[in-house]
Amino acid sequence: MWQDLSLTVLIGAFLAAGAVIFLAGLRMTGLADKLADRTGLGEALIGGVLLGAATSLSGIVVSVTAALDGRASLAFSNSVGGIAAQTVFLALADMFHRRSNLEHAAADLGKARRGRIPSVCDPCKKWPNAASFGMQRRSNAAELSPLAASPVR
Repeated sequence: MWQDLSLTVLIGAFLAAGAVIFLAGLRMTGLADKLADRTGLGEALIGGVLLGAATSLSGIVVSVTAALDGRASLAFSNSVGGIAAQTVFLALADMFHRRSNLEHAAADLGKARRGRIPSVCDPCKKWPNAASFGMQRRSNAAELSPLAASPVR
C-alpha cells in the first residue's frame, strides 16, 4: 500500500502522524501531572516510569519491527537517534527553564521523597534516614541512597 504512494503523500502522512503524536504527548503530560498529584507518587516517579515507558513505546515498536524485517541498520539507528533527539530536547528545555537548571530542579529532595515507595516509610509517613538501615550519614546523598552511607561502627 505505502509503496504505491507518491513522495508528497508519504511526507504528508509522516507529518500528520507527527502532529498526532505531538498533541497526544501534550495531553499525556498534563494527565501524568494530575496523576502524580492525585496519587502522591510525585512528578519524578511518574515522569521517570510512566511517561518514560509510554514515550519509549513508539521507538520500541519501530526498532523491533525494523529488526524483524531484517533492517538492522534502521533498528539500531532509530534507537541511537531517539536518544540523541531526547538529549537535544532536554538541552533546549534546560535553556528555557528560567528558575534553575533542570538537573537541580529535578533533584529537589522534596520531589525525591514524594516519589518514594510508600512501603519503605514508617507508619508516621516519615522518610527513612540512614540510621534506619544501620548506617550513619556522611552527606545528603545518604538520604537518597542508603547505600551511599558508611556502616555504623
